[in-house]
Amino acid sequence: MKLRHTLLSLFAGIAALAMGTPPTRLPPIASWALFYGATAPREALQAPDLLVLEPDHPWDLKALRRPGQTILAYLSLGEVHATRPYYRVLAGAPGALIGPNPDWEGAWRIDPRSSAWRTLLLGQIAPAIRKAGYDGFFLDTVDVGPFLEREKGVVGAAAAMAELIADLRALEPEMRLVSNGGLELLPTIARAIDAVATESVFTAYDFQRKEYAPRPAADAQARAASLTAVRRATGLPVLVIEYVDPRDAADREATAKQVRDAGFVPFVTDIGLATLLP
Repeated sequence: MKLRHTLLSLFAGIAALAMGTPPTRLPPIASWALFYGATAPREALQAPDLLVLEPDHPWDLKALRRPGQTILAYLSLGEVHATRPYYRVLAGAPGALIGPNPDWEGAWRIDPRSSAWRTLLLGQIAPAIRKAGYDGFFLDTVDVGPFLEREKGVVGAAAAMAELIADLRALEPEMRLVSNGGLELLPTIARAIDAVATESVFTAYDFQRKEYAPRPAADAQARAASLTAVRRATGLPVLVIEYVDPRDAADREATAKQVRDAGFVPFVTDIGLATLLP
């Protein structure tokens, strides 16, 4: 039902998307990767055209970045982990946090309508990360806005999430933004972002059993069709994250081929996003 609702919302907004978006600020992307670990071989980090890093680690971006490479900082808009240095600020702000995420221990959902979160994000967090030399942000947990409105009755949460993204864009027009998810918000945010990413088109991960598995064919086809519609309507690059057992090289390559054949840019990794695989 969730996928059906997302597809209906997406196709309802196709006309608005087709009105066009500004030229992407991203160079052509043939490969990309996310790495949230603290250390990795230099050649592995320099290999992808687009690299997403965890900004809490002390990366020397000037020494790391190869010519032509874009490096984005991970930035969660809809959740905060208890290990983040600004968690205590949000925990102490009335109404800023709306319950834990049961799938990720220590992660708390943020109310995107919170003035405390908006002030902290736009006034401190984003400027500090940009000052460190990142080209922009990989915006995670964007779907929390629509989820809170649809499933938890938080009126205005979806619009507030879209406003946060627009406000980030307004900070620096040349900054590069990739939205991880947020398909329901695309009619509103397409002009503010440079690419859209999504997870698990052809694969699925069972958090309860901690098992990797292929997604049922009909489900995978529906997801791929929605992303094809996004790409055609907006012209935005579509980046796909797939999760496979890191010990299964054959499955990893077969999954990457599925994504490429569908017209998207693949990154195949483990569920913890803590290893860079070939």
